[in-house]
Formats: sequence, C-alpha cells, structure tokens
Amino acid sequence: FCTMSTKQPLILALGTNHHRHANMQQAQALLSVLLGDVVFSSSRLTTPIGMHSADFLNCLAMGVTLLSLPALQMRLKAIETQCGNTREKRAAHCIEMDIDVLQYGGERLREADWQRSYVAELLTELHSK
Repeated sequence: FCTMSTKQPLILALGTNHHRHANMQQAQALLSVLLGDVVFSSSRLTTPIGMHSADFLNCLAMGVTLLSLPALQMRLKAIETQCGNTREKRAAHCIEMDIDVLQYGGERLREADWQRSYVAELLTELHSK
C-alpha cells in the first residue's frame, strides 16, 4: 500500500535582530535549497514585540513542501541553528534567525502573527508576485 505525498502550500515568517542582512540572506539561501521553488517578500524593519532589543528584519516566504509539518519544523530549526541561533543568545534577546510556519496546507498556524500589520502587508505583496 503506497501513500502519495502531496505538496503542501506553506507560508513562513522569517525574523532576525542580529547580523540582520547576512542572516536573512543565509536563511533565504538555505530555504531555497530546502523548498526549491520559493518566493520571498521584501524585507521590513519592525519594532520588537515582547522584548527589548534591536529592531527585527522580517520577511515572508511562500512555497510548497512534501515534508510533514514536524519534519519541516525540524529542518527550519536546523536552518536557525546554521544562522547562529543558540538558547543562550535567545535568552539574551539576540535572535540570529527565527522561522515560523504561518500556514501549512490549508491550516493557519500562529494566529497572533496573522494580526501583525507587516504580515498582512507582506502577504499582499507575495500574492501579487
């Protein structure tokens, strides 16, 4: 019995507040390898939410994956680590890279993130590409 893996559409949110441009470029390159055909929004500087730190550089990515959600999340954690993330840095509010899954298949995740104005603006931009 063979189950066909189906491609799941996804939307990712990327954010960094340290070595912002270098980390964003690295994460986008690694995501392009992982997902293949992926489209990125422009990047936007945003004020940190819930922490005192430097402004964040944020962007969204839209693509498809054959990975299950847990497998995808594991790969995204690995990309965060490749960009320099550590527990210690995160505890000190130094976020080298944070990649969150906003949508996987037909399911919206992280509902609070969808309410952020920059997410709505960048989504509009992505859908027009």
